[in-house]
Amino acid sequence: MNLVVACSLDCAIGNKGDLLCHVPEDMKRFKELTTGNVVIMGQKTLESLPGGKSLPNRDNIVLTFDKNYHVEGADVVHDKNELFDLLNTKYNNREHWIIGGASIYNQFYKYCSKAYVTWFDLVDREADARIVDFETLPDWNLIDDEPWLLSKKGIKYQFCVYENENVKQVD
Repeated sequence: MNLVVACSLDCAIGNKGDLLCHVPEDMKRFKELTTGNVVIMGQKTLESLPGGKSLPNRDNIVLTFDKNYHVEGADVVHDKNELFDLLNTKYNNREHWIIGGASIYNQFYKYCSKAYVTWFDLVDREADARIVDFETLPDWNLIDDEPWLLSKKGIKYQFCVYENENVKQVD
């Protein structure tokens, strides 16, 4: 399992249900990494997508506490065990991607082998959604960092990949 996230230098990923910023180059990378694979997200993340619909050309899994929640084009699970059972049965030969939101990232990063992080040269003290800082986690090492670039929208960004030396196994 891997994760893909875009965040500010202070690890903010969003505010009031929206991304910090929309950078076309980051969206392109996200699509390239996840298309044809399994994406795992929380209910709020799904509902923040265009039309509140599942992402096309991917198998979508939504985690929610709501036992009555159903959404077209996605499997719905309610806890970690249910998620891993589904991944190991229905999707065991596919790549799995954690795509948000903050609570999902923070709950599952320990189970991930790699984190594909887009850093934005921003600090957002107002943000209400933050993730762990992969730069400071003891078991995570930077294995690839591209140079800082300037997006078409004028925002500086950098693509980095971190690797987890101690991937947690499912209990």
